Amino acid sequence: MENRFIYCSREKINLYSDGKSVPIESQYLQSYKKNMVQINRKKEWKEKSDLTLMGRYSSPRSDVDGLRYSFTGATFVDTDLIYSIQIENSSGMFKARPAIVDKAEGHIVHNTDRSYHSPSYSSARKEMVYSVKEGGVENLHLQNLAKETERELTEGDSFDANPRWDLAGSNRIVYQTAGIGRDQQGNFAMLGPWGINILDFENNDVIELSYSHSYDYIFPVLHGKRLFAIRRPYETFKRKYFSPLDLIMIPINMIRTLFSFINFSSMMFRGKPLSDGMAVKDPAVEKKIFIHGRMVDAEKAMKASRKFDTANPSVVPRSWVLVEIDSEGRDTVLEEGVTAFDVQSDGSILFSNGSAIYHRPDGGKRRLLFKEKWVEQIIVPR
Repeated sequence: MENRFIYCSREKINLYSDGKSVPIESQYLQSYKKNMVQINRKKEWKEKSDLTLMGRYSSPRSDVDGLRYSFTGATFVDTDLIYSIQIENSSGMFKARPAIVDKAEGHIVHNTDRSYHSPSYSSARKEMVYSVKEGGVENLHLQNLAKETERELTEGDSFDANPRWDLAGSNRIVYQTAGIGRDQQGNFAMLGPWGINILDFENNDVIELSYSHSYDYIFPVLHGKRLFAIRRPYETFKRKYFSPLDLIMIPINMIRTLFSFINFSSMMFRGKPLSDGMAVKDPAVEKKIFIHGRMVDAEKAMKASRKFDTANPSVVPRSWVLVEIDSEGRDTVLEEGVTAFDVQSDGSILFSNGSAIYHRPDGGKRRLLFKEKWVEQIIVPR
């Protein structure tokens, strides 16, 4: 089938339609970059003036290569699409119109106090659900685009993320949820395993579908009575006991910790390590990627995956599997090493392993559509 779908990575978003991929340009991002260049030029003009008076001058630096941004989701709205993006400390959702050349994109919402993620539009209800991160938690919100009204759907000390409307057209939303563990002072201590819930508007009920102490279930998709998700081993922080060697390693560990913190921030926003221009580099970090809240050794994963697919190895471990979950909570593994997927109306599956995008007919074998690196989300119309 694969007539039309969106696929996203950290730094780009593309529309696949009628066998062709078209990049979607964010006018908001381009405007932000333009403003940054103008601000930098004003600063450089002042620096140039000051340095000229002192008898020395260095070349201006007006690039914005260090800008931190990421596309955090997208959804179809008839012939248009809405995408969510985070740039530095600002976030928003905007409507792009790929079918209309040089058409200004529409503004949905923009904020610096919260961030917006994973919008999903229902063509039947004419409403869009998405998650909002604010105050250390993440909850679901619902917006009627015509009336421009918003209401909160979930609340509490948890992370509720990646909501999607039922592909069968019912008034149900499936999403992933994880509880937050806190210490005695109320500080964040850990995040529990990701489970799957359903919001049923017809019965005004929240239904827990799948939960495990051993696995995360992420990016769930509901297709009528069928449920799909990516399952991966659950990981949490482990306490490390202090030893005499740790005392000797304190100065080195402090430097590595500082670097790791800066590099982690780069991973969070851009999905890749620090730029080559940084003076401090850890060669081991170059082999790793930050994806779906987890630091992954991509080189190790690709090496292991080449035993099964030499041309397009997976960038995540093969333990990240695409599963179908039956009514008894039993998992059937469909594919291994999966970074993103969605299900089409005919039951066929579009998925990626981070190196390519595949089409898998319902009950059939996968076939390669095209190669594409670092795909983190795939979205079909609903």
